[in-house]
Amino acid sequence: MIKKYRQFYEAYTNKLFRYLICRCGDYEVARDIMQESFSRHYQYSRNMPDVSPSFLFTIARNALVDYQRHEKNFALVRDYAPQQSQDIEADCIARERGLAVAEAFSRLSTEDREVLKLVVSGLPYRQIGKILRLNETSIKVRVHRARARLRNLMQKRGET
Repeated sequence: MIKKYRQFYEAYTNKLFRYLICRCGDYEVARDIMQESFSRHYQYSRNMPDVSPSFLFTIARNALVDYQRHEKNFALVRDYAPQQSQDIEADCIARERGLAVAEAFSRLSTEDREVLKLVVSGLPYRQIGKILRLNETSIKVRVHRARARLRNLMQKRGET
């Protein structure tokens, strides 16, 4: 079981961290919640034959919600900092574009932001469905509509 769980941990560490950092915008909080989530997940799943990524993300999501309720900390990652290159103008344009996307993203509904963050974290639709307690088809529809709403917000702002 330990070897199997180690493989699971290695496969999902980065995905879970990306999801958490996207949700809270704080490296330390995301790291702490990620470690706590794996710990809780291991405790509950060590007697089970299969290791569930959906259950891991559900634990992490609930832990983050609890943290945010307690701390009243609903930060959004706004400081988009692309890699610096030799072209200062291109860097400024990329930073401006990143800020525009973050601003449009913040105007989406909570449900739209949640589903897009899970997709960006690299989870398959089936697992996102388990986390949000929806079927895979519903998730595909929600992702499509959330992307369309984000695109519309960007077009209204003139950032396409």
